[in-house]
Amino acid sequence: AGKGATIFIAGEAGIGKTRLVSELFNFAISQNTQIISCRCLLESLEPLMPIKSALREAGLLHLISGDPPPLLVSAYLTNEAGLPIAKTERKELGLDPDIFASMLTAVGSFVRDSMRLVEQDERSGGLNILGYKEYKILIEESGGLNLATVIKGSMSEFLVGDMKAALADINASFGDVLKGWDGDLSKVAGIKPLISRLISSG
Repeated sequence: AGKGATIFIAGEAGIGKTRLVSELFNFAISQNTQIISCRCLLESLEPLMPIKSALREAGLLHLISGDPPPLLVSAYLTNEAGLPIAKTERKELGLDPDIFASMLTAVGSFVRDSMRLVEQDERSGGLNILGYKEYKILIEESGGLNLATVIKGSMSEFLVGDMKAALADINASFGDVLKGWDGDLSKVAGIKPLISRLISSG
């Protein structure tokens, strides 16, 4: 009925409590209900352990972890050659997007080449995160585009999801233009709002 409730199931050992809960979960899942579960362990001394494990399973541990949520400071979109396409900043940082993009491309190439030497393997993929003090640079790649965000605070799976969604929208709307892009920013002016929403959405 859309109203919360707490239900305690009690009984002697072996009576079927676990089976009853398992069947209830199976029914709820069949109705497209999200299940978040945890267990209490008699020997555990960690405070709020069942709540923490339940939130961790749901990807929501940051709600009680005490870490500050991420504050997105800026975002930069480049192509695979490191050419800046668009940027958005919460405030003017004085960070040159050309130099920033070149630095990320160079560092990413160094890390990729170094890891290939270590692993003796030709794997695809690239740099995902850099950190300095309370700042982090998160990088997502898709369709030959790199979206780098500078954040303060802890990482968030929601932010990473938003970055992936922005890249998907950019590829869907501008993929053909960007394939043979000659560096003319007027051809890709409509991209900026797609990355600016990472900041403006809150």
